[in-house]
Amino acid sequence: MHMYSIIILRIPEGSHADYRDEPPPPFILDSDFNLSSFSFFQRTSIKEFIIFASKTVAARNAPGTRSRVKENDYHLHCQSTVDGLCCIVVCDSAYPSNVVFRMSNQLLMDYRERYPVEVRRTATAPLPLPKLSHTLQQAVDVKNIDSFSRINDDLDQTQVVLLDTINAMLERGQKLGDLVQQSEDLSLQSKAFYTQAKKQNSWCCSVM
Repeated sequence: MHMYSIIILRIPEGSHADYRDEPPPPFILDSDFNLSSFSFFQRTSIKEFIIFASKTVAARNAPGTRSRVKENDYHLHCQSTVDGLCCIVVCDSAYPSNVVFRMSNQLLMDYRERYPVEVRRTATAPLPLPKLSHTLQQAVDVKNIDSFSRINDDLDQTQVVLLDTINAMLERGQKLGDLVQQSEDLSLQSKAFYTQAKKQNSWCCSVM
């Protein structure tokens, strides 16, 4: 079992319908990554794709809901709050979803306690949560899964929306490949990597 990243984002106020053009993208407030299981030469592109996929999913997840987006053997777990926070956790399909959501819910609770909504809304730089990196370090060690399972979760009965691909979250007429080419989070090298990986059905396209 592997967990690759935890990202906490601020979601723009309002919905897509409130903007004449595309709304501003979600803003990353804190993040950490564990990509040691991938080739050193692929890690930069994979990190960029995780960020891109996380922003894409977070922007389209309804406030106060949980979603799990499945792409082959990889899952993006998304939990959004009603006051504009979102936690995205990327892991492999073997990692228990209930454990991931309990962990992300605890992180969101801690984040809201540390940073009031007025601070989060006006932040122009990341607002780190020291516990986040420690949580990822613990989560990558499967021996710690039992401890995460014991976290009290008030949202344990909240229904999780299950989606087979990120494409299922896109609006009609939108194509993921087009969003990749338009993204400012992806370098030219990563966009070329996406095109090549798509042909070979390799990791970045599994997450994407």
